Amino acid sequence: MEIKRAGSQPSTKGSAQYFTGVVRVDPLVDAPEPARVVGVSVTFEPGARTAWHTHPLGQTLIVTAGCGRVQREGRPVEEIRPGDVVWIAPGEKHWHGAAPTTAMTHIAIQEKLDGRAVDWLGAGQRRAIPRLSAARDLREHMRQDDDPFDLQRFVDAQNPVFDDALVELRAGRKRSHWMWFLFPQIAGLGFSPMAQRYAIRSRAEAEAYLAHPVLGDRLRECVRLVVAVRRPIAEIFGYPDDMKFRSCVTLFAAAAPGEAVFSEALDACCDGRADPSTLEKLASPDR
Repeated sequence: MEIKRAGSQPSTKGSAQYFTGVVRVDPLVDAPEPARVVGVSVTFEPGARTAWHTHPLGQTLIVTAGCGRVQREGRPVEEIRPGDVVWIAPGEKHWHGAAPTTAMTHIAIQEKLDGRAVDWLGAGQRRAIPRLSAARDLREHMRQDDDPFDLQRFVDAQNPVFDDALVELRAGRKRSHWMWFLFPQIAGLGFSPMAQRYAIRSRAEAEAYLAHPVLGDRLRECVRLVVAVRRPIAEIFGYPDDMKFRSCVTLFAAAAPGEAVFSEALDACCDGRADPSTLEKLASPDR
């Protein structure tokens, strides 16, 4: 028998080669042969996540704190909370991490096969994950390989101001400047440099925005906060940002007709009236 005392094993920082964002890994168990089990406790700061990977003998995740996300290839992102237990089958491509605004800790248990417990997606698999040493390299990789719409531009713009924006929305009054990249519109409605940079250029880009593991949940949260305030959007945003909100929820209601949050926002905040200019542009053959 061997007892590992709490705090006796040093924590390590999750490598940028395999993680996005700030991640701390606390070792729990690495059993000697002939046993094969490996266990760690992993804490993801808000928005942090793993890269896509597999486990040769599968993996069990036990969520112990916070709120997280997990996704297997070809399936939607799912929310996980304390007490949830996730089984990932051998060879199943997946990622997991924290919610956009909430940290998450889970215990990860897996077994080693031929000395390895995880296979990060490499050159011989569906996509390569290069050794990344800086945020700039990660953004470039995402643009080239996983991010055809350069959605990272929204993440970069939102990260420094998102918490402040939530405070303003809960208070029912926008006071700082974040409308373009928190509530994006279809391209062609605004002509300032900021409006053009953060415009959504197609229905496909809007769908990708909603499927993004950070941006989609952030947008849903912000829209729900606006609805919950129960004040006219002209009082919350002022002019012309109230019009931008209407065009934003019109865009995403059209891109995801099965998501009630956007249609409910139109009903609650816009008298049930979609923005006709947004619908007209979406009807264009090149959208």
